[in-house]
Amino acid sequence: MKNILLTSLSLIIGFIGTSQIGPVTDICVATVDETYSHNIVVWERDNQISPLAAIDSIFIYRRTLDGTDSLIAGVKYSDLSEYHDLDANPNLRPYMYRIAGKDVNGVVGPLSAPAQTIHFVIVENALNELWLKWTPYIGKPFNFYQCWDLPAGGGNSILVNSTSNNQDTAWNFTTAVPQVQYDMVVDVDFVNTCTSTKANHNTTRSNQASGIKADGLNVEELKIQNVILAPNPANGNMNVTFSSQAWTPITIKVYDISGRIVKQMSPIKVLGQHSVNIDLEDVQNGIYQLVIDNGTFNSYRFMKN
Repeated sequence: MKNILLTSLSLIIGFIGTSQIGPVTDICVATVDETYSHNIVVWERDNQISPLAAIDSIFIYRRTLDGTDSLIAGVKYSDLSEYHDLDANPNLRPYMYRIAGKDVNGVVGPLSAPAQTIHFVIVENALNELWLKWTPYIGKPFNFYQCWDLPAGGGNSILVNSTSNNQDTAWNFTTAVPQVQYDMVVDVDFVNTCTSTKANHNTTRSNQASGIKADGLNVEELKIQNVILAPNPANGNMNVTFSSQAWTPITIKVYDISGRIVKQMSPIKVLGQHSVNIDLEDVQNGIYQLVIDNGTFNSYRFMKN
């Protein structure tokens, strides 16, 4: 890893000259914490390079929904080499992070390569099949993913599946028993472990996903969040991404301006972030209303052209 950083550093110096170069930084891992309540960003202190002056602090950036890397915190270089992002909710979506170093002269280096957490969901489709799906981990090299079942009441986690590579991000849980609660996580098998000034990290874990219907839900818990329609205006296809906080049936419908249903997707159940592709090839140009119905109606306007 240090050889890669040194190569990057030489390229940057050659491009802008040594008078402006700041620290070159590298994220070791981005992961969900052991309580599944927030994220942790980790860097190895010895892997941060500053050719002209000592490093004073590390800045942490989090990617927003619109694709902007937003500064969220600064950590003194002499402190722990990890940051707990208590404002992130790993149960809603994956989060991407980058870091940058500032030296004692106040020069800030370039943003590091990104690292993104794993967001894991259990999806029940219209055929009552349970699918385990997760977003790809972005960051340091790893060998494969692992799916773990967390027994009720504690105890050792049970490995239910390992992928044969680091590319597969879905698995049909054909052995799932009906009416049994499954609380599960996904992690990875790293090629090399990661060491912060606080602890060793031999994997990156996802959020905890559940496949049981929740009882006693109120309106707020049923709320659909983080809805993105892209592209909008749409052409042949439109991707709908949303986060659900309830294990209740979700139906997506598209209405024209007269209130007629022109598209309707089969119901699914999902906790967390999920994406659906809607084929609009046979839909005329115009203004439409997309409704996500999970017991409450969540309506969004888009244009087809």
